[in-house]
Amino acid sequence: MKFFRILVVLKSSYSRLKEKRLNAPESFLAIALNDLKAAFFIASSVVIINHFHFNFDIELDAIKLATSVFQNLRQDHSEASNTANVITIDNRLYESYFNQSSPLERNKLTQILDLILKEEANRPNVLAIDIDLSPSPQPDVSENIFYDYFKQFKHTPIVLITPQKVVSELATHTKANWLIKMCELPNIRFGFPYLPSVDNGVVHYWDAHNSFAYQVQAATHPSRQRTICDHIQQDPSTARRMVNSFYDTDPGIFGTDPEHNQGKLLNYKFIENIGFTAIKYEKENPHIPEDYAVKIRDSVVFFGGNYGLSDIYETPIGNLPGIYLHAGTYFTIHGNKVNELVHIAQYIIEILITPLLGSIFYFAASYYRKTHSLAAIVLNLVVHPLIFISYMLLSGFILYYFNFWLSVSFIIGMELYAIISGLEEPHVAIDKNRKLLDIPESYIKNAFYLSIIGWSWFILAQEVISPHTA
Repeated sequence: MKFFRILVVLKSSYSRLKEKRLNAPESFLAIALNDLKAAFFIASSVVIINHFHFNFDIELDAIKLATSVFQNLRQDHSEASNTANVITIDNRLYESYFNQSSPLERNKLTQILDLILKEEANRPNVLAIDIDLSPSPQPDVSENIFYDYFKQFKHTPIVLITPQKVVSELATHTKANWLIKMCELPNIRFGFPYLPSVDNGVVHYWDAHNSFAYQVQAATHPSRQRTICDHIQQDPSTARRMVNSFYDTDPGIFGTDPEHNQGKLLNYKFIENIGFTAIKYEKENPHIPEDYAVKIRDSVVFFGGNYGLSDIYETPIGNLPGIYLHAGTYFTIHGNKVNELVHIAQYIIEILITPLLGSIFYFAASYYRKTHSLAAIVLNLVVHPLIFISYMLLSGFILYYFNFWLSVSFIIGMELYAIISGLEEPHVAIDKNRKLLDIPESYIKNAFYLSIIGWSWFILAQEVISPHTA
């Protein structure tokens, strides 16, 4: 009898719960997972936004916020690891010593290089020069000056950048021949100097074996990857193609396909771990500071320009010259890579997380409509920026302390979901989504919906099928 009484009580309790559930608004989980199609639509939209770099500004601001906040909180007073050293030609030296000449006068440039290379006791392990040393289109007596100059340092690996693009037949012929001749020297390597910039801003680097920084890495740790000189020596016409067109016309030589690969995230801790100085110019005598000259012994040295505006980029840690970013790339690939989710993993997480985050807005709006209280008004005003800033700070914390970057694409997806769903009662928003996205409701809207998903899947398929490196 006691057992049957328990069954009766449980049955009546279940009936009351069921009745209450039918009369109550939909649960958090029901709202979050009801419309899976909307989640696919949002995730697909974010894939397309990422592919065309429309999220670049927000990524830049997110890393900038993370850098400014957590760089100060780290309070790391240990000495820099001195992964590499950067020596630059600044505005003062460019104006006073080189008389603002462009290209830089070659004889004077070799005198500056003497400050780094001549003294054997302080000679670097590798010298990377981010200055186009190729001859001018009109051949002159100094055309082979760097071939003769670098030949005397045959035991020091020297990495040069490929010549800038030219269009005239004479310039192409002159620079291509120079490339072929320079590749005869066993200590010379070439690297592509291009940076993956968007609106002159940089947060990524090319993960490509023939990029400038990778060739500096290869000079210290030789690899089996074919270098630019290997390609040129096998087929001299390669030199002409390099001078006549950009790297993206031959991704096999460059080492990646830029069209399908936006690069990988730079580790901006490089600013704390690399030494920086400029050539001093006093009493018409250029020199490297004495305390710095000792540092470059057996180190990797990047030498380039820090003058003018053509090679200055916006970054999360301020405006920096390209030579700084090449050194930062070297620091990143030299055992300091930032871990990132692959795009496919981001897509799956986006599908799972955006409806859950969007549900917060539903309930905030529902709370306001029920109470119209001051607390509800404040909640609806602050919930968007609060979650947005909190997520960016969380991403920054994880980046600085665990070296893992959570892309702000999740926040973009959350905002898109909130916009599409509308800040209405949960059941109204879900019903609107259903009307918007179901095929019987509108063939035109669904053609757009399915095309967005199909387009994103095509982009993701390229990531899997198309090789990023040759």
